[in-house]
Amino acid sequence: MKNGYVYDLIIKNARIIDGTNAPWFRGDVGINDGRIERIGILEGTDSKETVDAEDRYLVPGFIDIHCHSDSTLFDYPLAESRILQGITTEIGGNCGISPAPVNPDKVKLLKDYAGHLEYNWKRLSEYLGRLESEGTSTNFGTLIGHGTIRLAVMGFEDRKPNEIEMKEMIQLLRQAMDDGAYGMSSGLIYPPGCFSDVDEMTELVKELKSYSGFYATHMRDEATKTVEAVKEALEVCKRSGVPLEISHHKVTRKTHWELDCKTTVAMIEKARREGYDVTVDQYPYNASSTTMDSNVPLWGFEGGMEKMLQ
Repeated sequence: MKNGYVYDLIIKNARIIDGTNAPWFRGDVGINDGRIERIGILEGTDSKETVDAEDRYLVPGFIDIHCHSDSTLFDYPLAESRILQGITTEIGGNCGISPAPVNPDKVKLLKDYAGHLEYNWKRLSEYLGRLESEGTSTNFGTLIGHGTIRLAVMGFEDRKPNEIEMKEMIQLLRQAMDDGAYGMSSGLIYPPGCFSDVDEMTELVKELKSYSGFYATHMRDEATKTVEAVKEALEVCKRSGVPLEISHHKVTRKTHWELDCKTTVAMIEKARREGYDVTVDQYPYNASSTTMDSNVPLWGFEGGMEKMLQ
């Protein structure tokens, strides 16, 4: 009890959804020092402040598993666009692009491609340490981007990695997982991820298993070849034994909406019945947002952004 009060704050008369998949129930929540201490009926309990929820829903903060806040949290640490939606935890490093690893010899390629950040660090642990010291209103976790790893080792070369390069990429991936990454993402419509094949992806994704990590993919196609793209993602999942998250699953070409949507959902459900850990995320509107370079032929990316502009 502090200064005669049992709690700093009581939220009363709420419909509580506790995040355990249990049905909602009516109750009160007692909070001290910013932490929930008790959930139940707290009628007659003293608190410094009381908020009457008036039968509104009280829920845990939402988790956004697919964000691109990596580069914006330094400029907008309050993350108002997230908090005002009820998002309190977000996972960055998606679509193959992450703040680390950074190869100082290729940092210009990275800045030209990803921009926004200074990239004056090498390891993910350095980036996360910087973010923690600056402070953010949201909880932030990140994946490590396959594209960022490949760029650090091979730049924008359109070819298979040789044995030495593959070992270097695996080492960078392990280092990032040791630094706290939750898994690896790919952006297979973007360079340099578009230069990879299913064997390269499987070889890297297999490394996540010992870390209990997961693989999130912005697939190779989301228009006319979505079925083939889902098939590739599922192959990586099955060969690696690592959980798969298909990012923003969609079919953008109207002529393929009905058949491809039904087919890909059936493929995913079949994989789940077979015991594979496959999930998808999706945004609830019929629009998308990406960079202009997604309209450039893949051959235009070899050598980096400057070569493309030439």
